[in-house]
Amino acid sequence: MSKPMIKINNLVTYYDDREILSDINLEIMEGEKMVILGASGCGKTTLLRHIIGLMSPYSGTIEIDGTEITSLSEDEIDKVRLKMGVLFQSSALFNSMTVGENVGLPLREHTELNENVIQIMTKMKLEQVGLAGFNNLMPSELSGGMKKRAGLARAMAMDPKILFFDEPSAGLDPIVADGIDNLILKISRAFHTTMVIVTHDLRSAFKIADRITLLYKGKILISGTPDQIKKSTDTHIINFLSGKATEEEIDTKAYLERLLS
Repeated sequence: MSKPMIKINNLVTYYDDREILSDINLEIMEGEKMVILGASGCGKTTLLRHIIGLMSPYSGTIEIDGTEITSLSEDEIDKVRLKMGVLFQSSALFNSMTVGENVGLPLREHTELNENVIQIMTKMKLEQVGLAGFNNLMPSELSGGMKKRAGLARAMAMDPKILFFDEPSAGLDPIVADGIDNLILKISRAFHTTMVIVTHDLRSAFKIADRITLLYKGKILISGTPDQIKKSTDTHIINFLSGKATEEEIDTKAYLERLLS
């Protein structure tokens, strides 16, 4: 039976005096593909930044593979991050480096492997994402989909236990985006890596997820399998899945008070 790889307990965070995440409780199991889904501004990227350790919450705890990270120093968190790989929304490749140098960078920074071994491992990772032979190209010579694949190869360089994806299909046409989804599924089957995918793309979410957590205004509206999400009778969930805006009643008195203050 799989164990929790990520445990989030009673997580609350603010930007100034505005609550962004409210009482988030979530477990992500070892080897699971968890999609964090929601509209823009719902708090999903903020949640991702907390899990990676880039932000500290107002209250609550986060455990990564049994280690509680919210009270750790930056050096201690860096050691936990060695278990993680991140594919950023923009791919975040260094334009001054070749594709191969980008992929091999984590190995050069965090290991004492000799250069020959690093070169071999770099070629292996590029082959795993369908970029065999692209070592010597510059990022500027790649298409958007190829940059995503190169970013994923770099995220996988250290054979992490957890892979994080921030909007992996953003900016891609539907065919290329579907190819990225297929690649995520392929890597999951091959390596049984725990995956956390942040997206607003419904098609992608329902294709790749084992479970989906839907955020709404900083709160978890529902967390369950794709079938459970589809069968929900909650108005907000139905509207989100159908692409409809949720109309909310305005508290006239509270609105006037805010204007006057």
